[in-house]
Amino acid sequence: VSLGLQESDKYILIELNKLIGSTRPLIRIDNSNKNGNIKNTYRLDICNRKISQDLFKLGCVKAKSLILEFPTEDQVPDCFIKDFIQGYWEGNGCIFYKIRKRDGWETFDHIINLVSTKNFCTKLQEILKEKLKINKSKICFSHKKTGNYITTTFQFYRLKYILDFMEWIYKDSKLKLERKFDKYQGLLNETERRNATKWNKKEKTC
Repeated sequence: VSLGLQESDKYILIELNKLIGSTRPLIRIDNSNKNGNIKNTYRLDICNRKISQDLFKLGCVKAKSLILEFPTEDQVPDCFIKDFIQGYWEGNGCIFYKIRKRDGWETFDHIINLVSTKNFCTKLQEILKEKLKINKSKICFSHKKTGNYITTTFQFYRLKYILDFMEWIYKDSKLKLERKFDKYQGLLNETERRNATKWNKKEKTC
């Protein structure tokens, strides 16, 4: 079993290596001679038949991005579903926000995305509607792959939904992808700044 992450996320692999009691060194992959903005990566190899077979039983299969199904209750009990969604989103999702200014007007754009299969996205949509009351979200096809497989994007835009989702997945989280958590903190800070500005304008008007 191999897990590769970009160089800045190396600490995740180091921690995982400790958790499984391994002393196997990480493998650094230099991508500086490749075209584009491909970053250097680190890879953790886990050479253990039982771990490999257990992961397969839990739904971690080859080419998972094209055929993945959302795990059953037996595979991921409800008490771990938040942690599973956090990990999957950090690997296959993104958070985006941007302030746009034009002709004296300011807009605040924000979105959560997650890419997977139609089955996975549909089930995730149901879970977030049940647990977080995210009633407005969108599922759309991303791009066609070879054969009959099509990857799918699950997304939602409303700021309250985004903040509720991020707070939920990171509550009591002991291990996180810091660069994505930092984006959440940036969105949170910008939201608080904008709310404070609105209150100041309201007080001056009064």
